[in-house]
Amino acid sequence: MENQEKSKPGRPRYSGKSTQLNMLAFIKTCFEIMPTLYLQELQQSIKEIFGNEISLSQLSDVKTKILNITNKKVELLSNYRKKPHIQQHRKLYRELVLGFEIDDLFFIDESTVTYTDLARRRGHSLKGTPARNSSHHVSNKRFSIIACINRLVGVVYCEVIDTTEKGVDQIIFSNFMDTLKHLIPKDKVCVMDNSSVHNKETLVDSMKEAGIHVLFQSRYSPDYTLIEFCFSWLKSELKREEYITYPLAFLVKQTFDSMPVEIVRKYVGHAQQNWKSNRL
Repeated sequence: MENQEKSKPGRPRYSGKSTQLNMLAFIKTCFEIMPTLYLQELQQSIKEIFGNEISLSQLSDVKTKILNITNKKVELLSNYRKKPHIQQHRKLYRELVLGFEIDDLFFIDESTVTYTDLARRRGHSLKGTPARNSSHHVSNKRFSIIACINRLVGVVYCEVIDTTEKGVDQIIFSNFMDTLKHLIPKDKVCVMDNSSVHNKETLVDSMKEAGIHVLFQSRYSPDYTLIEFCFSWLKSELKREEYITYPLAFLVKQTFDSMPVEIVRKYVGHAQQNWKSNRL
């Protein structure tokens, strides 16, 4: 009687049963439908449906090394984006913006900055003890940065305004655009979101008189607003100045004005990929 090799104890490697096409398709579909799925939840579903036990480390390898699925920050979408007319507007915007030369587009938007944006959210401490830090700035001051960027130039122009008492209104934005229109060559295109402050007939007429076209982005489409990436870069850089003793408004303008043109071009390229995609 031939000696049979005893099977080694332990769970099967993920390169065996767990890589069967039907299981791989199941894992991929689960993440497509529920991108926030925990690995433990997926592990339990695989056990119930396929009868296979797979460790979390093996499941992680399948996800990243075989299916090329990575863990990333979730983009929260408005429910309105799924509506047919919003989808149609997004499609139309993509077609319009891709019809221009990318270097002819000047992107404009605003963002709010406070002293809390300087606070670093991660720190170091001994195991088992929390990392704590005191606030270095006690202030309710709030500032708004209005900025314009272009792939060729980088930062075209920006203003930082104290908006502690009120936000950016039509007067503030119109004054910004009155300065900006002298910095943008004729026959170029200003790209802005469709907010009530931006979408004023008098403002559009003023830009047209200066020979500048205006293109409004589709609603509920922050993924098409590449200058938002620049504002995220700004707030990340501000954390390097947690202990500043000079005015925040000065720091915000100085930091944004110093943004390397390579950073702007990287974000423009990222936005172009979003425009060329047909995702919801």
